[in-house]
Amino acid sequence: MTTILAAGLDGIENKLVPAAEVRSNIYVMTREERIANGIDELPSTLYTALKELSVSPIMKEALGDHIFYNFIEAKSIEWDSFRTQVTDWEIDQYLKIISQIKKQGMALLQAIPCLFFSIKKSYEKLIRSFFLLEFR
Repeated sequence: MTTILAAGLDGIENKLVPAAEVRSNIYVMTREERIANGIDELPSTLYTALKELSVSPIMKEALGDHIFYNFIEAKSIEWDSFRTQVTDWEIDQYLKIISQIKKQGMALLQAIPCLFFSIKKSYEKLIRSFFLLEFR
């Protein structure tokens, strides 16, 4: 609640004018249509939201140093936990490929680096999950 009030007060003090009302469904608009209508995008991940928050003097003042920095630290830990999880989609997608490679008699350790060369971070998560599932 404090942050909402602080943001509103900042808008009043700086005489910010709200954007015009949009009566269209913004979720079906293209990016270009949203830009043309003056609709900014919100951060799409917790990581990008934290980057924005960390440079906001309004939020820092509203929360105070202790809460501000501890909140960012706690949410950074949450983001790290989230981004290192192997999703069902990754398991479904990549374990099928590994199974096919094994069936064709290719050495798993030789095939994986070539197969996943262009996939960042999913490679590490996939290996961890594969071996965890393989030895259960």
